[in-house]
Amino acid sequence: MWRNSLCVNRLEWRMSTIGVQNPASTAPHHSPPYYIPVSSSSENKALGQMAGGSEIVHGPLFLGTAFNVLLYGISITQTYLYLTSSKEDKWFIKYFVYFLFITDTIHTVFTLVYLYDSLIKNFGNVPYLETANWIFSTDPALTGIIGGAVQAFFSWRVKVLTRNTFLSLFILFCSVISFFMGLATAAAIAFIPKFNEFQRFRIVVILWLGSSCIADIVITTTMVLYLRRHRTGFSQTDHQVDRIIRVTMHTGLVTALWALVDLLLYLSSSSGKHLFFNFCLSKLYTNSLMSSLNSRGGWRYNEDSNAAFAFEHKRSTANFQNQPNSNIMAPEVFVHVESHELVNPALKVDQRIYEDLTSNFDAESKRSIVV
Repeated sequence: MWRNSLCVNRLEWRMSTIGVQNPASTAPHHSPPYYIPVSSSSENKALGQMAGGSEIVHGPLFLGTAFNVLLYGISITQTYLYLTSSKEDKWFIKYFVYFLFITDTIHTVFTLVYLYDSLIKNFGNVPYLETANWIFSTDPALTGIIGGAVQAFFSWRVKVLTRNTFLSLFILFCSVISFFMGLATAAAIAFIPKFNEFQRFRIVVILWLGSSCIADIVITTTMVLYLRRHRTGFSQTDHQVDRIIRVTMHTGLVTALWALVDLLLYLSSSSGKHLFFNFCLSKLYTNSLMSSLNSRGGWRYNEDSNAAFAFEHKRSTANFQNQPNSNIMAPEVFVHVESHELVNPALKVDQRIYEDLTSNFDAESKRSIVV
């Protein structure tokens, strides 16, 4: 074989010396046809897994994060309104509002970071899309902290309003369970990071979301029944009480129904549909508390406006008395004053409701809280 190749090389050398070109070198060069890659069955399976993991888990997660950011904007507005209109509140209430706002901000940042890492930095990374990391586990932890803290605050308000220690302790017990079970869910995710295996720790999730739902229902029912039972019969006061009842029902029932739907979707399917509700739950708790606190601003505004009207009425009555008119007798002036002084007692028929809505507790309320 090597002799044949040697002869061919010598023949080409002689032809080149006499000016004869090799016909093989002058033949037209044809480029190979365009190569179209054909994916194998394993590649198709991997692409299907990637699409399924992104749609089933990260689809609801993306929608939940978008709604979460929207609720965070509402929370910023609620916090600003509280700080500008409730400067007379106790210091621990203000620090509690600061704590909730900071924790809510951290929760929003972590959800956005996880979404960016999953859909941008690790796009096409099937193992990453199928598992949760420590950033994802911060969602149940922070949600449990925020929800438990808000429910504990409402248990204190129920104690101040109703003087019912049993109901207050029951709500506090449910809030403590919700707090620790949220942290336990975050720890369980670290040991079982697969999304399709999250139902292995369903006992912890049932205790977490179930206790939250029960606490919200008890809080809403107790406050609504108490406020309805203590109507005054005066239109101005009853209008304000009805407004507080509507705010309490809307905020309390929304969080209870949201947690219940989250739990039912988690138990009924191994997909990530429940993540849409879970990623928004903390913002609903924050907004429910801020709505309840800011609703007192309207009460104080109406009460102050009535007080201003009373002052103007007194001043006009006094000026009318100073006019040189002998037909106006002093007893008539006193009659006007007495008829006007009935306005403020109408607004303060139930002192405990007014004190709770304005956070200006008298000495008796302070002693009851200490006890």
